[in-house]
Amino acid sequence: MKRDITMIQRNRANRETLWQHSGEAAETKTARGRRISMQCADCSVTLYLYEQAAVLESISSLSVTMMFRAGHKTRAHAGSEIGTVPLEIYTHSLEQEDGRVRIVYDVLTMGSACESFELEVRENQHESD
Repeated sequence: MKRDITMIQRNRANRETLWQHSGEAAETKTARGRRISMQCADCSVTLYLYEQAAVLESISSLSVTMMFRAGHKTRAHAGSEIGTVPLEIYTHSLEQEDGRVRIVYDVLTMGSACESFELEVRENQHESD
C-alpha cells in the first residue's frame, strides 16, 4: 500500500531538524510486523516495525542500521567505503499509534549519551481526508 508520509529526525537538545523528507512511501505487512520504505533523492530509508521493536536501515553515502527497543541498549552500525563503525543505542521510548511512529533515543559513547535524537514518522493529512 502506498502512503504519503513525513519522516523527521531531530536533535533533542535544541529541537533542530537534522533530516526531513515528505513523500510517497510503500508500506507492506510482514510476518511479524510491517515495513515502511521511502526513496529520497539521495538515500533510501526502510523502517521495520514490530510489536515492541523497530529497525531502521538508511542507505546513502553512509549505510546505517539501528535497532530500537524501549528501555534497552541495542547495537547499531554505520558503514562507508572506508569501514564500519559500531554504535550503541539506548531507546527511551518507542510509540506506534494512529499512523504515527515516534522513537526517542541516545547514541552512546563509553556507556554515556553523546547525542540524543527523536525520529518521527507520520502520515500526511490532506484536506480531502
